Amino acid sequence: MMSSSFQYPLFSVLMSVYANEKAVFFRDALESICNQSIQPNDFVLVVDGPISKDLEDVIEEFKKRLPMNIVRFQINKGLGYALSKGLVHTKYEIVARADSDDINNENRFKIQLQHFNKNPELILIGGQISEFNTNPDIIENKRIVPITRKEIYQFSKRRSPFNHPTVMFRKSQILKVGGYIDFPPFEDYHLWMRLLNEGYLSENLPDILVKMRLGSELYRRRGGSKYLWKYIQLRLYFYQRHFISISECISSVVLMTINVMLPVKVRKFAYSIFLRRQK
Repeated sequence: MMSSSFQYPLFSVLMSVYANEKAVFFRDALESICNQSIQPNDFVLVVDGPISKDLEDVIEEFKKRLPMNIVRFQINKGLGYALSKGLVHTKYEIVARADSDDINNENRFKIQLQHFNKNPELILIGGQISEFNTNPDIIENKRIVPITRKEIYQFSKRRSPFNHPTVMFRKSQILKVGGYIDFPPFEDYHLWMRLLNEGYLSENLPDILVKMRLGSELYRRRGGSKYLWKYIQLRLYFYQRHFISISECISSVVLMTINVMLPVKVRKFAYSIFLRRQK
């Protein structure tokens, strides 16, 4: 057990919000931060371009409850750019990512901070997510990622090895490998590869840390020529950095080409059967 004298380190939370978010979902996400058993000491919210009055009202409401540092852009820049700029504004070495429409387990930060304390060499720690459509108590699927360093490295050659909304990391090492870059929609996967390729110690917890809102557009966004082209660029970059072999590069691109050609309903079914664990 953790000693009662253990002092939790100061830490920041990094979140981005943009015009397409729904105010009710945004409020739920912020409420889940306020309900944490260990509260953040700094909350950087990037407002990525103009947003609705409803979203602004939510921000005003939670400015009274969270230590908000708001970074605003006049136009929408995209998640990678928003997070790169937001990260610079975080005050503390340990930073937790949180999404603006997901619900965090009330002990998420406490659990992750305890693991950082146990292992000073640990650079990044993530966890598992459960997925829901409208009711967070009705779980549709789970995205289970590997736990150990070796398993994470092997898994990362095929798929993103961390659930982005669950990660907590040490800021200095993230910046050392280049931080977030503007590479939609794979800004997180791009960062994980650079981190793992440098040999930094990263792990996942077996715990469900976040309930992730699926939304009607999730599977639609994972199709189309733009998505495929960005994926091809990503895999070529992995190959150029000697992270994957040429055969691994080609096989993954072939599979993704098939995926983006599937109708949305078929793609959703394929994800739930082959890439998700049923509840």
